[in-house]
Amino acid sequence: MKKLLFAAMTAIFVMMGSAALAGSGHYVSGVEGIKAATLPPEGIYWRMYNVLYTADDLRDKHGDEIDVDFDVNVYALVNRLVYSSGIELLGANLVA
Repeated sequence: MKKLLFAAMTAIFVMMGSAALAGSGHYVSGVEGIKAATLPPEGIYWRMYNVLYTADDLRDKHGDEIDVDFDVNVYALVNRLVYSSGIELLGANLVA
Protein backbone atom coordinates (compact mmCIF):
# COMPACT_ATOMS: atom_id res chain seq x y z
CA MET A 1 0.00 0.00 0.00
CA LYS A 2 2.85 2.39 0.82
CA LYS A 3 4.49 1.74 -2.56
CA LEU A 4 1.23 2.47 -4.38
CA LEU A 5 0.73 5.70 -2.43
CA PHE A 6 4.34 6.72 -3.12
CA ALA A 7 3.93 6.00 -6.85
CA ALA A 8 0.68 7.98 -7.01
CA MET A 9 2.18 10.98 -5.20
CA THR A 10 5.28 10.90 -7.40
CA ALA A 11 3.13 10.86 -10.54
CA ILE A 12 1.07 13.80 -9.27
CA PHE A 13 4.16 15.88 -8.49
CA VAL A 14 5.73 15.09 -11.87
CA MET A 15 2.56 16.22 -13.66
CA MET A 16 2.40 19.39 -11.56
CA GLY A 17 6.01 20.19 -12.39
CA SER A 18 5.53 19.81 -16.12
CA ALA A 19 2.45 22.06 -16.00
CA ALA A 20 4.47 24.71 -14.18
CA LEU A 21 7.22 24.57 -16.80
CA ALA A 22 4.68 24.93 -19.58
CA GLY A 23 3.36 28.11 -17.99
CA SER A 24 6.72 29.86 -17.76
CA GLY A 25 7.41 30.04 -21.48
CA HIS A 26 6.19 32.93 -23.56
CA TYR A 27 4.40 35.14 -21.04
CA VAL A 28 5.94 38.60 -21.01
CA SER A 29 3.30 40.20 -18.80
CA GLY A 30 5.12 42.06 -16.11
CA VAL A 31 8.60 40.66 -16.51
CA GLU A 32 8.47 37.95 -13.97
CA GLY A 33 5.31 36.34 -15.30
CA ILE A 34 4.31 33.28 -13.31
CA LYS A 35 7.17 33.70 -10.82
CA ALA A 36 5.97 37.11 -9.58
CA ALA A 37 4.96 35.76 -6.17
CA THR A 38 8.38 34.32 -5.28
CA LEU A 39 10.31 36.40 -2.76
CA PRO A 40 14.01 36.48 -1.92
CA PRO A 41 15.28 36.17 1.66
CA GLU A 42 15.69 39.28 3.81
CA GLY A 43 17.95 41.91 2.23
CA ILE A 44 18.34 44.26 -0.75
CA TYR A 45 18.53 42.79 -4.24
CA TRP A 46 18.98 44.14 -7.75
CA ARG A 47 17.34 42.11 -10.48
CA MET A 48 17.94 42.62 -14.17
CA TYR A 49 15.72 40.95 -16.75
CA ASN A 50 16.37 40.64 -20.48
CA VAL A 51 13.21 39.96 -22.45
CA LEU A 52 13.04 39.28 -26.18
CA TYR A 53 9.58 38.79 -27.69
CA THR A 54 8.87 38.36 -31.38
CA ALA A 55 5.61 37.61 -33.14
CA ASP A 56 4.50 37.74 -36.76
CA ASP A 57 0.90 36.57 -36.50
CA LEU A 58 -2.10 37.60 -34.45
CA ARG A 59 -4.69 35.07 -33.30
CA ASP A 60 -8.21 35.36 -31.91
CA LYS A 61 -9.55 33.64 -28.79
CA HIS A 62 -10.23 30.45 -30.78
CA GLY A 63 -6.64 30.21 -32.04
CA ASP A 64 -7.50 31.20 -35.61
CA GLU A 65 -5.07 33.54 -37.33
CA ILE A 66 -6.36 37.07 -37.97
CA ASP A 67 -5.50 38.38 -41.43
CA VAL A 68 -3.66 41.61 -40.59
CA ASP A 69 -0.13 42.82 -41.25
CA PHE A 70 1.39 42.10 -37.83
CA ASP A 71 5.07 42.04 -36.94
CA VAL A 72 6.37 42.76 -33.44
CA ASN A 73 9.92 42.67 -32.13
CA VAL A 74 10.38 43.79 -28.54
CA TYR A 75 13.60 43.82 -26.55
CA ALA A 76 13.34 45.05 -22.97
CA LEU A 77 16.06 45.44 -20.38
CA VAL A 78 14.29 45.83 -17.04
CA ASN A 79 16.09 46.75 -13.82
CA ARG A 80 14.37 46.22 -10.50
CA LEU A 81 15.43 46.97 -6.93
CA VAL A 82 13.84 44.66 -4.36
CA TYR A 83 13.90 45.22 -0.59
CA SER A 84 12.77 42.27 1.51
CA SER A 85 12.38 43.53 5.08
CA GLY A 86 11.81 40.29 6.96
CA ILE A 87 8.82 41.98 8.67
CA GLU A 88 5.68 39.87 8.75
CA LEU A 89 2.33 41.66 8.38
CA LEU A 90 -0.91 39.65 8.60
CA GLY A 91 1.00 36.48 7.79
CA ALA A 92 2.73 37.91 4.70
CA ASN A 93 6.27 39.20 4.25
CA LEU A 94 6.62 42.95 3.72
CA VAL A 95 8.57 43.53 0.50
CA ALA A 96 9.09 46.71 -1.55
